Amino acid sequence: MIEAFKPSNRIEAYQFTKSRLEVVPVNETIAMAALRLLDHAGLHGHTFAMDAIVAAAALNQPDHSTIITSDPSEMVKLVGKAASVVPIV
Repeated sequence: MIEAFKPSNRIEAYQFTKSRLEVVPVNETIAMAALRLLDHAGLHGHTFAMDAIVAAAALNQPDHSTIITSDPSEMVKLVGKAASVVPIV
């Protein structure tokens, strides 16, 4: 969510969008799922670690998730078709 904020955006629009999101704490289950996603995608290192955490948290939700990201190509490598990936424009 922080990644999507730009100084030209109205803070009220940011707050409204944030109110519609579910904050998911990172736990051991999410961390291990992120490691498996990285391994399966052939990615590693700190460059992809946060994307893998976000992907694992999204895939851990009971319903189909949508991930909004500035780097859709890497996220698609991690989630495939298991979640919707929408680029930030």
